[in-house]
Amino acid sequence: MIKKSIALFMAITAFTSSAGCTESFNKEVKKNINSQDESSMVAQETSSPTEPQTMPAVYVPSDCYSIEVEPVLQMPEFPTGCEITSLTTVLNHLGFNIDKVTLYEDYFEKDLNGVCTFDEAFVGNPRADNGFGCYSPVITDSANKYLLSKGSEYTAENLRGTDFQDLFQYIEMDIPVIVWTTMSLRKPERKFYWTTPDGDEAWWYRGEHCVVLTGFDFINNTITTCDPQKGVYEYPLDKFEERYNDLEKQAVVIK
Repeated sequence: MIKKSIALFMAITAFTSSAGCTESFNKEVKKNINSQDESSMVAQETSSPTEPQTMPAVYVPSDCYSIEVEPVLQMPEFPTGCEITSLTTVLNHLGFNIDKVTLYEDYFEKDLNGVCTFDEAFVGNPRADNGFGCYSPVITDSANKYLLSKGSEYTAENLRGTDFQDLFQYIEMDIPVIVWTTMSLRKPERKFYWTTPDGDEAWWYRGEHCVVLTGFDFINNTITTCDPQKGVYEYPLDKFEERYNDLEKQAVVIK
């Protein structure tokens, strides 16, 4: 059985090298490999069958993987509402029927006057061309407020500080990831705007943008996103990772 598993793995590796990356093929490969591995474990296992399985200490991503996600576009309603729109995309992907305008009006903390930080509320008017936006804690809180109102078992998790390629494990579990980057991957400018009544400083990255990460491809050095401005759109992986780091490694998942 071990020889058969090795032979199957080598055949699959050879095929993927020539065939490229598709969502359905990745899933079938995983299914076949897992099936062989489980058979081998049954034959060789010496510990209790109820012993829990553990995840690898270090995540090693596949060469490529993608999720099919239908993008929601921010225009014309929200010229500066990419964060709201990205959250709407993920919620709709999970089967919730919510539009971005209702999501913003009913579930977001809002600051139209510049008295909060961008971790506390959506600052500015998303309907205006000169609005600001928000950071990952606001998206996490808004998502959980909506999910709780629907009695859902899903929860949003703030992954701020997570290394970029560690996000790929969520993609391989078919979980799209909301991430912060910049428009057209331009270098951001971090600028101080005001001090809140509580004494906290509000800093904003000019050119900030928020998209949904749905796939990666190390073979072609690309990542795939649902971009609220462009729809399904590919970016260079290395450059996108650089901008993700510039924006303080902000990410949110719902699972």
